[in-house]
Amino acid sequence: MKALILFLVILISTPFSAQELTDTTFIKARTLTEKKNYLEAIALIEKLHSQFPDDQDISFFLAQLYFWNNDAEKAKSKVLVVYHLEPTNEDALRLLVQTEIALGQFENALIHASMGNEHFQENKNFYHLQKAIIYEKMDLPDQALTEINDIEPTTEEYKAAQYLRTQILRKQKNLISAGYLLTFFSSEDSQPAHLLHIEYLRKFNRYSQAIRLNYGDMFQVKALQLETDAYLKTSSSTYAYFNYGISEKNSIFPFIRLGGELYWEGKTWSTSAGARYLYFDQNNAPLLLTGHLAVRQQDWTFNYRPFVVFQQQEVLSSHIFYLRRSFETKESHLQLDLQYGTMPYYFFTSDVLTRINAYRLGVNGKFRYKDNWFFQPIAMYEWEEFLPDTYRHRLSLQFILSRRF
Repeated sequence: MKALILFLVILISTPFSAQELTDTTFIKARTLTEKKNYLEAIALIEKLHSQFPDDQDISFFLAQLYFWNNDAEKAKSKVLVVYHLEPTNEDALRLLVQTEIALGQFENALIHASMGNEHFQENKNFYHLQKAIIYEKMDLPDQALTEINDIEPTTEEYKAAQYLRTQILRKQKNLISAGYLLTFFSSEDSQPAHLLHIEYLRKFNRYSQAIRLNYGDMFQVKALQLETDAYLKTSSSTYAYFNYGISEKNSIFPFIRLGGELYWEGKTWSTSAGARYLYFDQNNAPLLLTGHLAVRQQDWTFNYRPFVVFQQQEVLSSHIFYLRRSFETKESHLQLDLQYGTMPYYFFTSDVLTRINAYRLGVNGKFRYKDNWFFQPIAMYEWEEFLPDTYRHRLSLQFILSRRF
């Protein structure tokens, strides 16, 4: 009789002991996971899995741990077993799709994402997003954008989808722009200045090239200038900028314009150092040294750029600041500009570099319309001392329209 009672006690208590062991181990593993100690958590759950190999919750949690530890191959091997045993387990299907994307198995991932979209309509936005990610990685942007368009704005996937849309659109190779700058002066003897430009930019893998034609009408002189800009990616964190321009002699533009700058990019900062050279003639060839330091905090950027101008044995300087609020997924921004010094908002004659002093306050923005149109309105007010103790107002208004394709 005693033996029978002992047997019944063991029979009843064993499941409770197993459940207690499982719960305790899960709690420890989840605590380690929150601290991102994935390897220690994996060791705990692997040991538990060896004791209870048929427990699907343990198998699935182990698959998750491997995936979070960037071991997609082991994660897939674990979750695939769970999914085959329980095809209605949507969590397993979701993880399976994500592991196949991580492994570059895009055809399989697309099949499973389509199955999820068909069988789990209540979570269709998740599968639309996964299919968009797959198509983007397969270099099928049109199909990716179609999937993104099907994602509802009220869902948690929408923000990630819009970010992905922007990344896809930015891969387009061509940009054409046209702009007009109008500058007013308060002095009675100064007529408004006009500058028009058209520009074409082409992107390559690590290199971009822009060609720009400028037309200027200032100080009763009209002229054309042809410029080219080049951007070369030299490493993952650096790129170089080069500029070359040419115009006719004795015009409002420099006969030769040269520029170069090297940029360093960090996660929360960027800096650069460079120079500009404007050659009008032998007696008039100002050299400008410049650079910048920018600090980024989430969607905000603070930027400082100095200019030191060497011209006709004079040394002039300017200090330019801006504060920018970016809207990354919309490729847009709003910016406040401040400046103290001699440099005007837009310079294309040597005369405007000789101001005694000036202050500038301005605003500008960039906005995307639909997917590939951009417009940039700019307004700059300057209070300038252009002769000793003689001041005037300068107002510059500019509008730039661009189309990407």
